[in-house]
Amino acid sequence: MISYASIGAGLIVPYSPTALPHIHGSPNYIKPPRTNDFFKAMIGGGILTSEYDDHNRYRGILTPAFALINRIRKVTPHFWAKANQLAHAWSD
Repeated sequence: MISYASIGAGLIVPYSPTALPHIHGSPNYIKPPRTNDFFKAMIGGGILTSEYDDHNRYRGILTPAFALINRIRKVTPHFWAKANQLAHAWSD
């Protein structure tokens, strides 16, 4: 972690993948409004630019979607097989 002393405020720049979730998920570390506005202009408002409570709400909404990925991976070969059968039936 790199720490800078700014005019009247401290600035922390995390460079560790383990430090990032700790800092982003804590109400003790708030992104400066100027930085947050910049990122919102670049990538829009959402999970990456939200602060503590909003970020946790976004994660709660998105978590079930990512939990289904393993189930989707299990049935994908069956969909491919049926799609190929259908394509062969149509081409005959």
